[in-house]
Amino acid sequence: MEPIAAGAPYVTYVRETGPLGLTSPATIIRIPWDPRFANRVYLARLSMKVKGLIKSKPGTWTEHLLWGERHRISLSFNEVRHRAIFPLYFEHRDRIVRLSEDPAQLMVDFSDSPHLKIDEMAPPSARRQLSETREQTDTVSVFIDRSEGLNSQTLSVQFGYFTDLQSWAPVLIPVAFFLAGNIGGVLLRTLAERLNKRWAGRVGVWRKRGEEITRETGVVLDRDRLARITPGTTTYEQVLELLGRTVEERQSLNAPERRTLVYRGRRIVPRRRRVVGLLATVTHWDVEDHETEIVVEHDVVRDVQVHVRRSRLTEPAPVTT
Repeated sequence: MEPIAAGAPYVTYVRETGPLGLTSPATIIRIPWDPRFANRVYLARLSMKVKGLIKSKPGTWTEHLLWGERHRISLSFNEVRHRAIFPLYFEHRDRIVRLSEDPAQLMVDFSDSPHLKIDEMAPPSARRQLSETREQTDTVSVFIDRSEGLNSQTLSVQFGYFTDLQSWAPVLIPVAFFLAGNIGGVLLRTLAERLNKRWAGRVGVWRKRGEEITRETGVVLDRDRLARITPGTTTYEQVLELLGRTVEERQSLNAPERRTLVYRGRRIVPRRRRVVGLLATVTHWDVEDHETEIVVEHDVVRDVQVHVRRSRLTEPAPVTT
């Protein structure tokens, strides 16, 4: 490559006249004559620095974080539809130099090819290959079709660059979801258990006094059932049939014919306070611990004693089985 020392003169202009007002800027470059242009062995290459040729593609912050920013670049040949160019083309269209039969192409070089990700190329005939003159550079090119005449021909590339960390995203993201699922599951379960212990049974539907749902554990004996036991008459087997066989028995070695049957149970009644409408919260729990002792001697009931201990809880009582 032998660059022309003087470069190429150019002019950038806008048009202020016309019904649509001010146009976008346009640049005309005059390529100075060189005798080597007549030699077909030489390849002419036009290089220039322009601004705004690369457009950023909109995307969410998640896309930018995981896959990097995406960009689009477009190069056109015979594109004369812009308002700043078309009047000039229309005035000098009879002096347009036709495309020769020699190959001509539009080319875009991308540096840092190991971190380059090309998402889309248009037209379909565009090809991507390694640069012949630059290291770690990819070239996207398309040959200009001479049969298209003055029709516009465009090369468009959508691309982006990714970091070394982003290149591991297909592996790191599933691993992160796996770890988050396991760790998050433990944290959520622990949080749910704590909230359940703190709020279980505290929120419910308002009920009138006397309509509260009572929870009983163990064996709670009412007066009617106990009234059917007559000391001196009721036998041991009759007691088990009346009160059930979920009982604790105590017997002394000094008096083997004498034993004590113990029935234990607990009754818990929540006391609610109306918040709004039918919504209510539990202010406390009334607890009754029942313990019934029945003394049996020679398989006949001798004595019945009932102990009831009442208390109040501000925290929900643990469920025992």
